[in-house]
Amino acid sequence: GYALLGRTHEWRRRCSRMGSGASRPSKGELKKKTDAAFSAADTNRDGRLSVEELVACLGWKRSRVEHLLKAFDANSDGSIDKDELKAGFEEVIRAMDAQASFSAKGVTPPVESSEGTKDPNGSPVHRSKPQGAPKASSDATSGKVDATEISAAPLPETDDMYKAPETIFNELKERSGLTLPPVRLLRSSWLIKRAEKLKACTTVEERRALALPRRQDIETQHPEAFYAVEEVMALKRGAEFAGRPMSVLAVSHCWETAAHPDPEGATLVMLCDAMERAMSKGVTNGEYTWEKIPREMAVFYDYGSLYQKCPRTGEPRTAMENAAFKAALSRMQVWYAHQLTTCFFMTTAVDAASMPYLERGWPTFEYHVSMLAKAWTSSGWPQLFDVGRGVDKLFTRNPPLSTASLRELLETKAFASGADRDLVAFLYQKTAVTTIQGAALLKFNSSGWGPEQLMQFIDQWLPHCEKLEAISFASNPIGPDGAKMLCDSLRLGHCPLATFLNFFNNQIGDEGLAHVAAFLKEREQDKARILPRLNKVRVGKNGTSRDAIEAFKVLCKRYGLKCEA
Repeated sequence: GYALLGRTHEWRRRCSRMGSGASRPSKGELKKKTDAAFSAADTNRDGRLSVEELVACLGWKRSRVEHLLKAFDANSDGSIDKDELKAGFEEVIRAMDAQASFSAKGVTPPVESSEGTKDPNGSPVHRSKPQGAPKASSDATSGKVDATEISAAPLPETDDMYKAPETIFNELKERSGLTLPPVRLLRSSWLIKRAEKLKACTTVEERRALALPRRQDIETQHPEAFYAVEEVMALKRGAEFAGRPMSVLAVSHCWETAAHPDPEGATLVMLCDAMERAMSKGVTNGEYTWEKIPREMAVFYDYGSLYQKCPRTGEPRTAMENAAFKAALSRMQVWYAHQLTTCFFMTTAVDAASMPYLERGWPTFEYHVSMLAKAWTSSGWPQLFDVGRGVDKLFTRNPPLSTASLRELLETKAFASGADRDLVAFLYQKTAVTTIQGAALLKFNSSGWGPEQLMQFIDQWLPHCEKLEAISFASNPIGPDGAKMLCDSLRLGHCPLATFLNFFNNQIGDEGLAHVAAFLKEREQDKARILPRLNKVRVGKNGTSRDAIEAFKVLCKRYGLKCEA
């Protein structure tokens, strides 16, 4: 799992101390290097590397060596044999290849990554390194093949991956190295019917019997619950002006126990009640009413969408199930950060003794990565819902946190392993690079931002939006001060590809319109540097006087700009 992925540069240096080179070795070279590394460390010549031998070889603190040993020790016997060492080195090599695209974008991999099963008061079990992975062997049918021998071909990290529907579809398909799709999406109608049965239960035993089964059991007992990928492709899409969001819903929730996230179905009932309300009535915010979400949604709910260990016996996933699980885990952020998915945050604890949603590390990550770049406009349905607050209330969308701010916030959240904190900070960083810094269009309409929130976004993100062609803060009360802030930032040459400025319903008045006019006059003198591609400005519904609007239209016409007032 992640105990190796995400630390490739550090691993390359440290593995070289055990005999491996800094360059990518061939299979033959890898065997030689493994043999040499093993011989150098195995001082008592018993064919196994103990914690003490690794401490002596690497010069690390014992706690870090124990972390390493857990990552390599496939059969959990407290030591590493030569086959386990070789499998670990192969994982490092795959990690080098998988992370190469991040390095090309200037993103530094995290210094550590996750290991260990998370407890119910920290981060959910499904986020971490699978425990008790069977030792490498050729006996695939017995489940004794380590999943490192069955690896999926990595999907490409592309600039448009968080806005292209194909990113979602590809997660639902088998691919090279996998005979099982990494993710399956559940029918909202099937979940709602199951929730209705749960409501009718009168005993704890009845509720536990109807709790959401893990994916393997749904596949064998309720195959009709899943969408085929072709059906997901055919589901309703939202309005064009809203970016045509997909009927795909990602659920972010807490795990109540280590064995099962929702053992009595309480979270499932809350989720389904919320979906039904959002399907029957649109959210009204001020003078605008947003669309209802579609009557049928394809739902990403981790326990039913990803392969899981058996909650009763603890039996691990099969080798192929584990390979599919790892492939899904490596791209978990896609379901929340993708611009076309809708997210439901289950922020209400089902048990008063449970740790609150926003005190947990992984839910905090899912919550904030979802807010990076989703289109936000009343022309479509809301794509973010805080179920604890109520789906009848418009989600309070704050400006996306900078990577440094997110990292600082994570320091206050509960993780079962500090390595998980580094992992999610890394996932947020690489996602932000693509979704915001690489975005062509950003819409933060009707987010309730005033000048302070706008300034936060401008300071943290706007200087990095080199590919941005259009950005909209429409229907936010930024006022004349906000209009001046935005113009002052654009004067510095930010967003050089932008073609459209949208000040619609921003309460800027005549004062703010004067700031925009002054900016356009300055731009006219330095168009090679300041918004050279600008062709349209929208300034309607701002409480401006007729004279001010007419003068602004004349100015735009003089400069060859289309004015929407």
